[in-house]
Amino acid sequence: MSDPTGLDLATASRLLGVEASELERLARKGIVARSGGLFDLVGLVRSYVGYLKAETDRVRKQPTQGEIAAHLDMSERNVRELLGKLGVNHRSSTLDEVRVAYIRYLRELAAGRGGEDQYDLTKQKARQAEADARLKELDYWERVGVLVNVEELEPLLAGFAALGRAEFENALEKIVAAIESKHGVEIEEALIAGPRDDAYRAIAAYPSVLGDDAGGDGEGV
Repeated sequence: MSDPTGLDLATASRLLGVEASELERLARKGIVARSGGLFDLVGLVRSYVGYLKAETDRVRKQPTQGEIAAHLDMSERNVRELLGKLGVNHRSSTLDEVRVAYIRYLRELAAGRGGEDQYDLTKQKARQAEADARLKELDYWERVGVLVNVEELEPLLAGFAALGRAEFENALEKIVAAIESKHGVEIEEALIAGPRDDAYRAIAAYPSVLGDDAGGDGEGV
């Protein structure tokens, strides 16, 4: 059996739930740990989670127009127009500052001071409610010191569970073979099938169980 901590690119990318080309890019930049063409399991997970946290912090402090568009749920073209109306330079503004400026702009429109640029009132209120909710969410993550989203973490756990199942199966086969060889007996498949399958189900179900414990809404862990 190969060293379980030495993962090739294909195995490591499946574990993290990312494309192999993306993981290769991160490895070439030194963002994730790799030695001799292989990824150390613990080092890989730690460095990738650290990368996700750093990206979250970067997006908050130096967002691109595309990231602002995704945050405000609009197209990049509309974002460019909006930033012009707000008088905001996204290159020198944080995501929080852009959002606050947008919320104030919506309030001005809702108060009837938007002139010909006034949007449909229902859409205004919906966007303002969404922006306020996202602000509260970011404030909560900042207070508790946790910035990893469950939707980002679950693929890691699912990949780890799959790897754990494969290693467990390999170890079980070796144990059975060793007992049979040493004692000259043959262990029936039915004797190990039940406990083995129970273990498989427990390993496979763990990522979803963790998601339920975190609140079941996929918002954060």
